[in-house]
Amino acid sequence: MLVFALLARAALLAQTGSVALPPIETAGSDEKGRIVVNGKPFFPILLYGVPTDADSLKRIHDHGFNMVTVAKSEEAEAARAAGMYAAAHGRKIEKFDSVLLAIGMDSPVLNLKPPLLENLKADLEKTRAQIPSRPVMHAIGYWLNEPAGVIANTLPPPEKYESVVQTIEVAAPYLYPVPYQPIRSVGEAVGRASLATGGKKPLLPILQIFAWTVNVRYPTAAELKCMVWLSLIHGARGIGYYSFNHVTGKKGVTFAQEQPEVWASLKGVNADIAQIGPFLLDATEDASVTMKERGAGVEFRAVSRDGSRLILLANPTDAEKEVTLHFSATPDGTLRPVRRGTDAAIHGGVAKVKLEANGTAALRN
Repeated sequence: MLVFALLARAALLAQTGSVALPPIETAGSDEKGRIVVNGKPFFPILLYGVPTDADSLKRIHDHGFNMVTVAKSEEAEAARAAGMYAAAHGRKIEKFDSVLLAIGMDSPVLNLKPPLLENLKADLEKTRAQIPSRPVMHAIGYWLNEPAGVIANTLPPPEKYESVVQTIEVAAPYLYPVPYQPIRSVGEAVGRASLATGGKKPLLPILQIFAWTVNVRYPTAAELKCMVWLSLIHGARGIGYYSFNHVTGKKGVTFAQEQPEVWASLKGVNADIAQIGPFLLDATEDASVTMKERGAGVEFRAVSRDGSRLILLANPTDAEKEVTLHFSATPDGTLRPVRRGTDAAIHGGVAKVKLEANGTAALRN
């Protein structure tokens, strides 16, 4: 319980005011697949395509983000002053103390000529030269061709996905399934990427807050939150969203204006991530908790840290589900929601949890 209390306090402090983050002196990653800033693990909550005036940056920070993409050094400095680090391509970056992630070529499988891996390594070195001593992130596609490959569910073979993940430093699979593919595909994609490195490299999926065309729908708030939970269950070491400023067919309109309810919901989701993410960075898998309904469509993960346990559940189906959790070392007790939700009692080593369609739960004890 103490660990979650400390994380909750840190999350509260992170969400109040716009306190400048310390300059980045060192940044990298470690064998646990964590981004490390000034010697401390850091869980990115990244937003693409943001306005960089002071008022907008404050509002975005207050919405729970701790990273944004920028194009210039002065934008990176403004973001850090507002409480967020930056991710950037290197073309217009001269100062680096506000930039945490360098961004390499987007969609290398689609944009690089063969031989793919050799040219990808060359792009990695080019980006390192532009933004030195920073982890390099590559946004990588999960479906081949866009959106035709998404519609057809054309998945990449290992040489165009797992091998790419193994070659780059920070994998950022961009995962935009709605409305063409089921949202469970987000968990499948993140799981493939995590297995490719054994969890030893950072994995920062970029999730969908845009529509492919003017005639198709956006993810619902429940679907988007479920995508986040699926990512965390399958090994994400950060969460990103694309894109605040990109509304298909509506120049000058932001996602917040186009989808105000979904945008509003992200503030709560980010508050959840601010507690769950840092806990996951130092947690270990907890085999003392199992779920009876494996194979029923619900995704599950149980981890422990410093005497506290966290259980994540995601139901990426269109039907309500009830799952049964078994505890080999906890005969009786109470599972409490991390921030909001319903308690679940443990009796005789068993707890039942109901999940709505596309529902999620984060429970601790």
